[in-house]
Amino acid sequence: NPAKLWVSDQLGTGPKIPVVDTNGNIYVTSYQKPLIALDKFGKTRWTAPGESNPILDKNGNVYFSGGSYLYAYNKEGTKLWEHLFGEQGGVLLFAISPDDSALYLRVGTWPNNKFVAFSTSGSLLWESYIGAPSPSGAGVADNGTIFASMSHAYIQAYSKDGVKLWTGGLGGYVGLSP
Repeated sequence: NPAKLWVSDQLGTGPKIPVVDTNGNIYVTSYQKPLIALDKFGKTRWTAPGESNPILDKNGNVYFSGGSYLYAYNKEGTKLWEHLFGEQGGVLLFAISPDDSALYLRVGTWPNNKFVAFSTSGSLLWESYIGAPSPSGAGVADNGTIFASMSHAYIQAYSKDGVKLWTGGLGGYVGLSP
């Protein structure tokens, strides 16, 4: 049996999926707490506002969303940038491109959803109005094709430039995970 190394009581209830960088630092959000960066011994390094599962790039930068914001922080906890989407509604971050140049997210609330590509340097690349149903996840192929799962049992494929390539039905709930 593996030995328990440490336990953190800083996450409240409902911790989401953590990500771990190459140094063993852990980044996690929960339903009650903001993003928490822990070292490999469970000690808090820094915190930041956020609700979505964080995503790391190859340089250790951390991307996450919260409310109507998209955030980027470096691994030391310094904010690199934030973007407010304003009246468009909630932001939910899904995936990062294989070359670390783009983030893929849903912006808005039903029935006014958009699927958005945002550069990791903090600027809008493209957006595609989806309406209803809501995107519920996304995955990115090595060639840059983005597959967005929709909550009403279908998937849409987009080129890395934002051109919708196709839509396919699956006959049940769809969820993608990176």
